[in-house]
Amino acid sequence: MAKKVTLLDPKSVGKQDTDSEKREKLMDALAGQADSLTAISIEASDGTLLNATLKEGSWHAVHLHDEQDFPVDASFLKSLVSDLAVASVVEEKSSNPDNFEKLGLRALTDPESQAKKVTLQSAEQTWHLLIGNTSSQRNGSFVRLPDENQTYLIGEALSLPDTKFTWLQNPVLPFGTESIQSISMTGDVNWQLINNADDSGCALVDLDEQSLLAYDSILSDTADKFNSIEFDEVQYRDDEQQILANATLLATAAVTLADDEWTLNFYNQADSDTNWLTVDSQQASWQ
Repeated sequence: MAKKVTLLDPKSVGKQDTDSEKREKLMDALAGQADSLTAISIEASDGTLLNATLKEGSWHAVHLHDEQDFPVDASFLKSLVSDLAVASVVEEKSSNPDNFEKLGLRALTDPESQAKKVTLQSAEQTWHLLIGNTSSQRNGSFVRLPDENQTYLIGEALSLPDTKFTWLQNPVLPFGTESIQSISMTGDVNWQLINNADDSGCALVDLDEQSLLAYDSILSDTADKFNSIEFDEVQYRDDEQQILANATLLATAAVTLADDEWTLNFYNQADSDTNWLTVDSQQASWQ
């Protein structure tokens, strides 16, 4: 059975109910359906920044490739939905389209538009909202409904992705250092690190008794670094041959867990500072 997905922060809703009980709610009924959302999209004038769908209890991005989806960091979705569920009108602003540019609320059909269009969808209802600039004088955002000219200042400063990769799950590895049993590295230098289950920490296999570690925590720090690998962009795996045509394989790491093994291949693009990473595991998220 899929786990229940909660996108509404009860602490946020409770706080805002007191502050804004006399104000008009911008997206009426969203609070009651927030945990029933099945799709969330965010668009800019130059393309889609996010198209996320709920699949078997997890949010997946489907905007990067027709045949491959990628895991989404649901904390970003929760923050956005919680803010929109309590968003209330602080002040009505201009309804003159000539003022949309100043508020960052031009239609997305205008290539110069700085607005972002958020669409939230449940089985029962769909909400659309254009989000513009953050107010420089108040802690809030300028918004308008896409089919209306009336603009509003709401009390929430909404956070949105800057690129189509920003809200993907990052770092890459979805587990903590405590879950790692061993790391085996193959490359210019070969080594194997084991993470002892008896809380004695990490150890290097076949370390010469006369050799010394550079510092006491270097092995645990190395394991920690695998859990902090982040990316700037992702590419569809079937494009790998073309992407890596001019790249050199630097090293391969086998990260062993109790019930899985992740294989990480590290590449460097020729004549550039670009590095690529391919990931294989029983979990298909990043394959």
